[in-house]
Amino acid sequence: MRVSRTLQIAALLTAGSLLGGTAFGAAKSVITSGDIKDETIQNRDIDKGVITMNRFAQSTQDKINAAGASGPGGAAGSPGAQGPAGPAGATGAQGPAGPQGVQGPKGDAAAAEFGVATLFVHRLPNPAPTRFAVLSVPLGTPGGTTSSSQFRFSCTPAQAPCKVSLGAAVISPDSGQMGFFSRLTIQKQDNPGAPMHFCEYADGPPGKVNRVPNLSAAEDAMDTPRNLGVGGTLDCGSTGQPDPGQGGVVKDIWVPAASNNASTAFYDVWITVGYGDGAAAGRGLKG
Repeated sequence: MRVSRTLQIAALLTAGSLLGGTAFGAAKSVITSGDIKDETIQNRDIDKGVITMNRFAQSTQDKINAAGASGPGGAAGSPGAQGPAGPAGATGAQGPAGPQGVQGPKGDAAAAEFGVATLFVHRLPNPAPTRFAVLSVPLGTPGGTTSSSQFRFSCTPAQAPCKVSLGAAVISPDSGQMGFFSRLTIQKQDNPGAPMHFCEYADGPPGKVNRVPNLSAAEDAMDTPRNLGVGGTLDCGSTGQPDPGQGGVVKDIWVPAASNNASTAFYDVWITVGYGDGAAAGRGLKG
């Protein structure tokens, strides 16, 4: 059985005092592990930094080096300041077309205008002219709108002089006037089978025609004859027709009965009218 550390030190001190200073100095001064009782060394007996890691058993080193278990997460910190915007990314590929939507409600129809004109022939003993040709055309085309017609009438000695006149109007939801122009050509045949020959030509003049709200108002407006430009002379040979006067403008064209004692004369009439403030109102039709 080992002697306690305290008794060992006390014995050494006693031996030293008995032997004297010289004898003690020659005695053992280093305490080895054999002099220390197991499990008697305490923390205070070991200086810091004396024992290194490699002095421990490998199992002890492994336990020291092993990471401990993660502790619980800390509380979330306050948000940081917003960083600057990054550069714009590249444009992505176009996606597939979506389904067609439902059709919307029908819109209001555009306000339409219509040009109307009537060719009249006045033959005795009728007190008023008769409508021989009616022209009607929707307006609004670029450069103006034109319309044409052709008809034939007869004139006997009892009906002569027969008179040709023209009336026109614009049926419109608007008010005011629109540019208007007419061109009229008349050919004469003295009797059936006879050759046709030139009778009269009326070219304009360009002017204005009134806008009216409906057909009834247009019929009233067309009862007023338009000016017809026949130039400086009257070519059909009818007697009694007033001189066209300055500018060669007349309200109607008179045509006589058949020549050379024929019973009936026949007249073919070609008429073109134009509506609009541009080409159809005279400039284009006169080219």
